[in-house]
Amino acid sequence: SPQMDLFGNIIEQPEAVEVKIKNEDQISAADKNINNTPHDYSLVQTDAEINDLVKYLSAFNEICFDTETTGIDANEAEIVGISFSVKPGEGFYVFCPEDQAETSRRLQFFKPLFNDASKTWVGHNIKYDMLILKWQGIEIAGNTFDSMLAHYVIEPDGKRSMDLLSAQYLGYEPVSIEEKNKKKGKQQGNM
Repeated sequence: SPQMDLFGNIIEQPEAVEVKIKNEDQISAADKNINNTPHDYSLVQTDAEINDLVKYLSAFNEICFDTETTGIDANEAEIVGISFSVKPGEGFYVFCPEDQAETSRRLQFFKPLFNDASKTWVGHNIKYDMLILKWQGIEIAGNTFDSMLAHYVIEPDGKRSMDLLSAQYLGYEPVSIEEKNKKKGKQQGNM
């Protein structure tokens, strides 16, 4: 039977187009990684370094960012760092100390940048990052693009981890969180 709208009118159906999308089993191993790809990653810790980063990022209309936290519940997690990137192979990690009052003070440097409605903010599961920032009194005024939601539109049944998407679409294998936190037990860090 034909497709009908709410009022019983027949809706013309467009001709079906076959779309072929790789599934997880078809993903080839990523051939790029931190050891064979040029990169310039910077740790940002001081107020002067944060001011310099804000000035640098201000020149770009599209900024990728990600928060690193102590957990997955944005209402309970504490922020331990925030990363930014505006160019391939370049990244900045802003360290946030355990003292959450000091972390909040540092993040206020970024408030004018996040309040700039002309910026587009790119992230993976960006709603989580936005909620983390909201707990710090920071709201994003510009447009947002979420790679996790975009992938859902492309491949609704696919897996959406950032590491998997990086391997699938960029051919790049990120450094695993286990590799970053090599120490075990009481010595293990969270970033």
